[in-house]
Amino acid sequence: MLLLERAAIECHLGLINQVNEALTVVEPDIAVHALQDPTIRRLMTLPGLDVTVAANVAAAIGNIRRFSDPQRLVAYLGFFRACGSR
Repeated sequence: MLLLERAAIECHLGLINQVNEALTVVEPDIAVHALQDPTIRRLMTLPGLDVTVAANVAAAIGNIRRFSDPQRLVAYLGFFRACGSR
């Protein structure tokens, strides 16, 4: 049984490596396209948001008008401002 499990793990690791290699090829093209979007560029002004994170946040938000106020958007995304006291 251990040999089968090891073979399965090695197979999965090989697939992960193939996906990582493919991502290395396409990620620069995705970044160039994403940087043309003003929403993504604006999100990137937030500390810690690179093009990948900004594109994912923009995709998760969709139409921002569906949120009645900024607090609902922040709650939806799970963002919050850390503070020193509780």
